[in-house]
Amino acid sequence: MKHRTIRSGITLIEVTIVILISGIAATIVAPIVLDRSNVSSNMAARQQLAALRNAIGLYRVNAGSYPKENELPEAMESMLCGRFPAAAIGAATDRSRVFYDLSSDMSEPPVRKPSENYGWAYKPANGMLALNVGDNEESVNW
Repeated sequence: MKHRTIRSGITLIEVTIVILISGIAATIVAPIVLDRSNVSSNMAARQQLAALRNAIGLYRVNAGSYPKENELPEAMESMLCGRFPAAAIGAATDRSRVFYDLSSDMSEPPVRKPSENYGWAYKPANGMLALNVGDNEESVNW
């Protein structure tokens, strides 16, 4: 009588099934995980804007006017107790330079120049600050 030997190992079909299931799971999970990184970037940008706008308001109370052209990062360092931040989202990500909108119209928000190498857009006339992103980018009107 012949004895069959028991093989220990896995077959090609079993490996194929495991790879197929892993691929399906990755396809389902990846969009959820990637969307979370956008949410955290948006939250960081909101917090940056809130802190900077508060600091600009405090500066105005202390100095009697808003920071002038080319003074915003230096003026905010003392109010923020640290360096002026780089923007957290959009085309402006990791850019801390400021574009200054020098128009005197107090009712309008700062004009943005998203094609330029600036992270922020600031209007010294009314102290308004915005992310320097295009109109089609998410969360532009915070």
